[in-house]
This record gives sequence, structure tokens and C-alpha cells, in this order.
Amino acid sequence: MVWSTLLLALLAWQGYAYVRQPDRSIAHYDYPTLSTLLDPLLEQGPGRFAGWLAWLAAGYWLLRR
Repeated sequence: MVWSTLLLALLAWQGYAYVRQPDRSIAHYDYPTLSTLLDPLLEQGPGRFAGWLAWLAAGYWLLRR
């Protein structure tokens, strides 16, 4: 139940931020989506590698449950 609520809140935030952007093809910081917030962290090699490792770890954790 908690995970469903968190997922629904995240999807609502993403949808609201996407719809409110003045131009949907350009990221806008007044209504940031998750990808807009993560872009500065994932631009460089070490951050991108850490994000990739976190993604793999999350997938492994989900498979082992």
C-alpha cells in the first residue's frame, strides 16, 4: 500500500510538471521533472556510473524479493 501511494505521488508530480512546462521539448526549472533534477548529477562519467550501479542494485533487489 505504501509503495503504491509513493508511486502514484511520483507519477502525479511527473505528470503535473510535464503538463505545466511552457515548451515540452525543453527542460524548465520552474516545473522540474525527475529527469531534469537528475541531469546535473548524471552528466559526468562518475555520476553516470554511480547512477548505473544504483539502477542495477535496485533491479537486483527487486528480483531477490
